[in-house]
Amino acid sequence: MIYYLNYIEINRYFLLWLHNCLSSANQSFMTIQDKIQNILIDFPPENGILLDRLKELIAEPSLSETDDYTSRTILNCLEETIDDSEGNSNELIPTGWSNYDSQLGGLSLGEYVIVGGRPGMGKSLVLLDLATRISLQTQVLYFSFDLTSTALMYRIANGFLERPIPLHNPADFKRVNADDLKLLKSYFSALHLSFYDRQIESMTELFHYCEKMVREKGVKVIIIDYLQMLSSKRYRNSRVLEVGYISRTLKKIALELKVCIIASSQLNRSVEMRGGDRRPVLTDIRESGGIEQDADKVFFVYRPEYYGLLIDEYNESTLSMMELILAKNRFGSTTTLKFNVDFAKSKLAPFEEGKSRFQIRKDRKLNLDEEDNPF
Repeated sequence: MIYYLNYIEINRYFLLWLHNCLSSANQSFMTIQDKIQNILIDFPPENGILLDRLKELIAEPSLSETDDYTSRTILNCLEETIDDSEGNSNELIPTGWSNYDSQLGGLSLGEYVIVGGRPGMGKSLVLLDLATRISLQTQVLYFSFDLTSTALMYRIANGFLERPIPLHNPADFKRVNADDLKLLKSYFSALHLSFYDRQIESMTELFHYCEKMVREKGVKVIIIDYLQMLSSKRYRNSRVLEVGYISRTLKKIALELKVCIIASSQLNRSVEMRGGDRRPVLTDIRESGGIEQDADKVFFVYRPEYYGLLIDEYNESTLSMMELILAKNRFGSTTTLKFNVDFAKSKLAPFEEGKSRFQIRKDRKLNLDEEDNPF
């Protein structure tokens, strides 16, 4: 009986909203059709969220004549770009990695970034280190579908505290002295970082939660670990089509909310089957070629040590060395960033190229007046 009453209430709201839409000459039928389809696919009738979404659409203002999108001349584009450059539209968010920021400038609002890698390669470590660094200066929302918020907190705490015994459970905090605990609380209070570790039932739910956090907290960077853990009510019989839809939606969210979205992605087993150094390529992204197409940047996490390659082409050790291979960059050239990785502390540090290959003798003072001064 309750189920039947829900249908009556849904139909009442739906018909009222449809009447409002059709009574407006400026509301296109295609827009109405898309919105109805999205809501009914994402939320079954028994889901209470459906009623709320229909209520929102009833109150949604119709488009006015002045809002109609018209074509722009190339001069209009130039003038709007100049205006944007004087505001905050071109804001770049520093990552805190000196090698990334010096070469790529930082993260852009509206950008969709993929970080791909095989299991155990260090994708989550990269995202957590990045989230911690960025959150020192701006609001970050971190979706974790693999680890709980508490587990992520332990990893960040271990990276901050210099302790021989890492923190893994509440009892471990009893062995932390009061001064260190005070410093840890002070550090955490400086991080503008929010975790979400519950399952997301649909992409519409994800969008509305992101929209809420952008509106209430001013979130500018959204991190998702990892993309293949998301699901939708669409394409239940085709995982490839579903992942493609999820990827396209993430790109739309980045553009509409004006945030940077960074999502990790699994790679196919084909990486393991190749010979040589097994560096990944774009076609290795798992389950959908749409991911590489939608993304503005695609990074691959690569550790030679993972495959037993302990010496590089310069005969230097690759132990604790990680590469972030920028395989796609829609707005510039590709590159490879190198890091020193500490898995125990879940931390990355930019690798200083040549530091271990060229030593300056301490017994020799540099005389800038010498004729053979190479600088």
